[in-house]
Amino acid sequence: MRPDTLFNHLDRTHMLRTDSRKLEKGKYGFVIFLCAVVVFFIDFLLNVIRSGTALDMDLLTWIYYIPSALGHAFVLGLIIFLIGFVPFAVLFKNHKIATGIFLTFLVITQVLLILNTYVYSFYKFHLNGIVFSLAFEGGSEVFEIGGGAVYLKFIALILLAAVFPFLIAQWISKNIHTKFTRKRMVWTFSGLFICVVYSHLGHATAAAVQHSGIRKSALAMPYFFRLQQIPCFSIWELPKERMWII
Repeated sequence: MRPDTLFNHLDRTHMLRTDSRKLEKGKYGFVIFLCAVVVFFIDFLLNVIRSGTALDMDLLTWIYYIPSALGHAFVLGLIIFLIGFVPFAVLFKNHKIATGIFLTFLVITQVLLILNTYVYSFYKFHLNGIVFSLAFEGGSEVFEIGGGAVYLKFIALILLAAVFPFLIAQWISKNIHTKFTRKRMVWTFSGLFICVVYSHLGHATAAAVQHSGIRKSALAMPYFFRLQQIPCFSIWELPKERMWII
């Protein structure tokens, strides 16, 4: 074999191996991302149940809310995936670094969603700048917090509901990420995006026919109306709703 032919063959082999490693890292992160979508979806279901909104929801509202909650969990997970995994997967060869940063972002987000669920169940509004300002500046004068037992329960809740699920997600990804093909990833992504479109089209239709159950259930999703500020989503919304958002 001629030297130039040998070098070309080795170069192609190196490029294929590099592309293969990148794809494997992408699959690993993608499976964790899907697990995060499931966890966030459960959060949104608990939000509508704990707040009592579910008591006023009929079958049509549930048909709307379940895909909508899944779509919004997808949007939240995608943002964290693009910010907390993709850049670090590109910068570092070792996927464990990107995975660790990604999981940290997910745990923090899950803690905020847990807090949001409690806030919404009691006060019917979501975490926002005013709530954080009152919590940090007013302290115990604004929010009455119990003693050490409450803190211990909260820590246990965080470990159980925020840390443990994503440790399981990492384990799942380690065992099944090789089974994901590019085609399967594209189809999964497309299906979740359809849920987002369905959510906003459904809400626009409900607003047009004055279906109060659907419009009320949408308020249980913490950043639903923030998406309306994006041009491709805002054109689907007819009347303007009050924004209980972060």
